[in-house]
Amino acid sequence: MARPVVMTFEADRLVVVTTNEIDPGQLPQAPQGMRQLPNFGVMRVATTRPASSKEFFESVDLSAAGISPAMRPGRWRPWEDARDAIAQRARPVAELLAARPRDAAVLQGAIRASGLPEAELRYLPLTSSRTKDWVALLDGGLNMVGWAPMDGF
Repeated sequence: MARPVVMTFEADRLVVVTTNEIDPGQLPQAPQGMRQLPNFGVMRVATTRPASSKEFFESVDLSAAGISPAMRPGRWRPWEDARDAIAQRARPVAELLAARPRDAAVLQGAIRASGLPEAELRYLPLTSSRTKDWVALLDGGLNMVGWAPMDGF
């Protein structure tokens, strides 16, 4: 029940959501093709912004109660719809190395494990309801090719 099933691009980060964090009764609110959680692997989605001030305040209330937009199927949209926003927010890994020299060894290990040169990698913070201290390493196609346990904000 706590298996990761959804990875959501949410404004400036990737959020991992587990099965037990999604209300199955809300799945019909998701766009067509996203109304069933995967049995294997992780479904990549993006979230929409609130369409009105009423939706915004409802969203704030739900988030304060621990239900992030990533956990709400009605806020999901196709990953491809957010490709430009993801590309804009993802930063070069070299910037993270410069900003977090204390974590350089951990990040260099993750870079090596990705099999790609540092110059080809970008990163986004990778969060969940349990932690905020991870980064996802992305290749040129914005596919996650690695991760490292460090603060990406």
